Amino acid sequence: MSFTGDLMAGLAEFLAAEGVGTYKASGVYAADEVGIVLDVVPAAPERVVVLTPYMASDSPALSDSELSLQIRVRGTRDPRTAYELDDKAFEAMQNLPRTVMGGVTVAAAWRTSGSYLGVDGNARHERVSNYRLLVHRPSEHRI
Repeated sequence: MSFTGDLMAGLAEFLAAEGVGTYKASGVYAADEVGIVLDVVPAAPERVVVLTPYMASDSPALSDSELSLQIRVRGTRDPRTAYELDDKAFEAMQNLPRTVMGGVTVAAAWRTSGSYLGVDGNARHERVSNYRLLVHRPSEHRI
């Protein structure tokens, strides 16, 4: 795959192991599962955790990079279900010790911001939290 693809799959597997939800590379979930997906908010299942990476900063010479990660959650019509998913993700990610996800070394992780997004077209509550990840990303021109 790629650096980002490997990291995102590893992160989804990590969150699943931490009990945040279920990750299936196929993206097909039972109605009662909390699906962990990448980038796109699906119509189903009802409760979902969506992981989206975005650029933060890279050292020009060293293999140190900062990657931002958006964790968007959708619960049910009861707003507490979105709080629960957001809290579970926070408990797994906040002050994460050095670990390897999808073959990528993540040196640290912490939440930088978060917000309530409102409800979707089916009155399901959504929240978002943004995290910063310090990662080891070697490349041809960096040490």
